[in-house]
Amino acid sequence: MLGRTAQIEVPRRAVVCQLLFTLASIVWLNFSFLFVHSSILNSRAEKEFLSYLEVATQTAVLDYLQDGEDSLQKLVSFRLACMTDFAGPSGVVSGRPGAVIT
Repeated sequence: MLGRTAQIEVPRRAVVCQLLFTLASIVWLNFSFLFVHSSILNSRAEKEFLSYLEVATQTAVLDYLQDGEDSLQKLVSFRLACMTDFAGPSGVVSGRPGAVIT
């Protein structure tokens, strides 16, 4: 009689555990990717808003040094009027970072 080849049978439970572990690791990697992606987007938005603040500060300081406190109040009210004109339905100002409204 010819010998049968020995087959190694893996129990179903071990296969199921391995597949579940693989699925869990893939889900974990997807969540970590989403977490890192949202952190990068938040960082970019923060840099954009800081650039708006930098431009506004530079404009206010230059205006204060040139004309004093009286024109500073005019500049602030003008900026607020411009920001409400450019604001979208959500109230967020849309524009380019570093753009100066004159």
